[in-house]
Amino acid sequence: MLPFRIHYHVNGNNWIFGDVACRITGSLYYSNIYLSIGFFTCICVDRYIAVVHPLTYLHIKLSYYSIVVTVFLWAVAVSVVVPLVLGGPLHNTAGNQTACFESFTPHDSKERMAPYNICALIFGFAIPFSIISICYPLIAKRISRIQTSIHKKKALRTIYLILLISVVCFLPYHIMHLLHFLMRQEFIASCAIANSIYKLRRVTLALVSLNCCLNPVMYYFTSNNFSCRLALNLRFPRSKKVYTIYDRDMVAYTNSNYRRNP
Repeated sequence: MLPFRIHYHVNGNNWIFGDVACRITGSLYYSNIYLSIGFFTCICVDRYIAVVHPLTYLHIKLSYYSIVVTVFLWAVAVSVVVPLVLGGPLHNTAGNQTACFESFTPHDSKERMAPYNICALIFGFAIPFSIISICYPLIAKRISRIQTSIHKKKALRTIYLILLISVVCFLPYHIMHLLHFLMRQEFIASCAIANSIYKLRRVTLALVSLNCCLNPVMYYFTSNNFSCRLALNLRFPRSKKVYTIYDRDMVAYTNSNYRRNP
């Protein structure tokens, strides 16, 4: 969904793709944000039980455990997205610009979008972020006590990166989302403050989208393959040239020797 959002913001927050595309892409875009937070939280709880309560984890760990969690999260996401997609228009035209998923009328803000915003802030951020902020430090504390583990440093590094991503990507966006919601509910009436909220919300939207890029990079750099390659590169920083089967220099050298000594 990012190309549509990028085009929208680059063109001065002007949506040109119509109401149906606005509803579909906007709903999926925000669903991705909260599904990411949901899976982050589920992974956190799973690791917490496995590390802090390993015996309990052995009893509850079933072969279909992850499938049940995944289906449940997607079912919740679909149940939220469908009413938005099938509902009324989620764009508003003012002058020569058409907004998408913002600039709602007062009626839409108070009657229709308020429940979505409140649930997103409470169940989509406040509760999951609290779980992540509490459980991962407890996991790190438990792992730091293990003296014989060869993977302790990598595990702690992964935990710190996850906490950093949660703070950088999700926290600023939801703070601005809360202020934006209060502004739409007319609790914030100052034009200067509203303008600042509008601009900062753009920055935090970019940060929360960055989460999709940082996750695979984080898991790649903390994987065993990267650690092994990094160790080899550090051990042999100036390795000599190794000829391959089809090395051109080696082929020319062999041919010249063959001509002289057939």
